[in-house]
Amino acid sequence: MFVPGRVLAFVVFVFFLGLPQELEEAARMDGAGVLGTYFHVIVPNAKPTFATVAILTFLFQWGLTAR
Repeated sequence: MFVPGRVLAFVVFVFFLGLPQELEEAARMDGAGVLGTYFHVIVPNAKPTFATVAILTFLFQWGLTAR
């Protein structure tokens, strides 16, 4: 059985693995902590991925419940 939530969560995980390590290193050099790095560097870069996952999840769920 195809479970879109698990597949889309995997896509987000793979996206985070693909981010360059240099972004996090540059944030650390600028004095950002762990949360600052996450909210000011990683999340803004991941917004298109989050939007895609939200849209696809909505479409999958709408298609499954429309039957």
